[in-house]
Amino acid sequence: MNTECVRDWLKIGGCSGIGDVALRHLMESFHSPQAVLKASRSDLLAVQGLKQEIVDQIPQCMDDRVADQEFDRALQLGCSVVTVCDATYPERLKAIHDAPPVLFTLGTFAEADCHAVAIVGARRSTAYGRAMTEELSAGLVKQRTGQCYQRVR
Repeated sequence: MNTECVRDWLKIGGCSGIGDVALRHLMESFHSPQAVLKASRSDLLAVQGLKQEIVDQIPQCMDDRVADQEFDRALQLGCSVVTVCDATYPERLKAIHDAPPVLFTLGTFAEADCHAVAIVGARRSTAYGRAMTEELSAGLVKQRTGQCYQRVR
């Protein structure tokens, strides 16, 4: 795990209006979070699918404090942090359109996890969404059909 890379992902992911799809467009264009943070406004505006409002938020993402707090909190909880650039990021998850660029995991990925199920939540989840997540994850654990990972937010 490259700590600086993780922190840069967290900086960008913490920007208002930047979701996983926008992050994917940025990665397709710049190939690293460091390059996104160093990109000029005109280069950012050239990225297909990025609105001007999103581009205007990126300079405000340079504050390390929020990313540091999120990273430190994950470590305090015993989580591992895996980015889409890491060799340990699940290949099948990487293949989906809006794969989360950062995963906070409990446990480890093993070869047997190739059929594992991940439950990825939303920043603004609803009560129904949280209830369904609890029901689904409890059912998976009871049946021992998969390992559950949670993103910490």
